[in-house]
Amino acid sequence: MPQTVRSYPNEPSEAEVSLWGEWKRTRYQRLKEHMEKYEALLAELPKAESKRRYDEELARLRQSIPPPPFSSSPNVESTNFKIPFTTKLACENEIQFAGFGRITFQWHAKSFTSSTWNASLAGIILKHYAQWAKGQSEMVLEGMDSISGLLDRWVQGQGKELRKVVGLTAAEAENLKKVRAAKSAKSRTIQQVRMILNGFEENQMLTFYLISMHRSVISALTVCQLDHAITS
Repeated sequence: MPQTVRSYPNEPSEAEVSLWGEWKRTRYQRLKEHMEKYEALLAELPKAESKRRYDEELARLRQSIPPPPFSSSPNVESTNFKIPFTTKLACENEIQFAGFGRITFQWHAKSFTSSTWNASLAGIILKHYAQWAKGQSEMVLEGMDSISGLLDRWVQGQGKELRKVVGLTAAEAENLKKVRAAKSAKSRTIQQVRMILNGFEENQMLTFYLISMHRSVISALTVCQLDHAITS
């Protein structure tokens, strides 16, 4: 993932979207249906044998109908998740097979529902992410709708950030970054102060409650003592 918003790849051009749409309409859907049916025929075979035959059939189809050219993204090892490059390669292969020329989003789309490009690309990415995550014991995999919603909101958020920096010089963008960092630090400080004050108020309430309870106990003991003195 690029370090700054300015480093994100540009949105797909109209020509890219048109080429992808044409591939999807004329070839990809039919190839996808064929592979789904072929995969079902392999269901009874051992996993290794099923995968071998599936890959062979996919390679045969690729040779007969080569997909559009594809620009692969750089191999950058994640610092948070140790996702193997083989997972990335498998994901990119399917993305190319789907007719995409590269991995990027229509950053200014309002949501996945308003961008078939974004929705289709995200579907492939999340499919491979889910396949990897299922094998990680420490990962808690939520429903795909929930994960898709998170990615959708992330794309929308990055689109808003891009609109803020488009046209800015490098110096202006760096200054804007510093201003935002200062605002973020101020916000965290205010939040910490509020937490301290809330904790102080809670402690005060607890103290008042304990004092009140103490007084109630003393009053009850006093009444019992009076009753005892009167009846004696």
